[in-house]
Amino acid sequence: MFRRSEAIIHASAPIAVRFALPNEIDDTQALQAIMIYPLIRLIATRPQLLLDHCEAYAELVAAETSLASAYWSRKAVMTLAAACSLGVALILTGVAVMIWAVTPVITGPITLALTGAPLVPWILAVACVIAARKTGTGGNMQALRQQLSADMALLRERAGS
Repeated sequence: MFRRSEAIIHASAPIAVRFALPNEIDDTQALQAIMIYPLIRLIATRPQLLLDHCEAYAELVAAETSLASAYWSRKAVMTLAAACSLGVALILTGVAVMIWAVTPVITGPITLALTGAPLVPWILAVACVIAARKTGTGGNMQALRQQLSADMALLRERAGS
């Protein structure tokens, strides 16, 4: 006879637990065997493996987060540099156009200065935009996704067998 709070482990099943449902029932009546899934079995029998696995996940997340942080900070710096260079280029281009508008004939080294001064920030802005748009391997956490997929496939395989 079992009470509601008592449980026994059935010897014939790999790891099956039987729970007594009503207050006072016989062992052969209304008892159900509940199979513990492989993950729960692993937790119960070898908890250190689970802790090691969680520690490895924490290290992987830390490494992936570090890569993502470096990627996004580089992208933000390049975007900010491009925006600043673009602003300077627009201002210098506007000044050059206004000088050309008020001066009847411009020849000699002044022409080089009026075209060269805005040209440098334009080139810098384009280079920063290209560097910011360059695809990198730091912002997508691909290694973490692959590890999660591999673990889920292993759990599905173990649950099916």
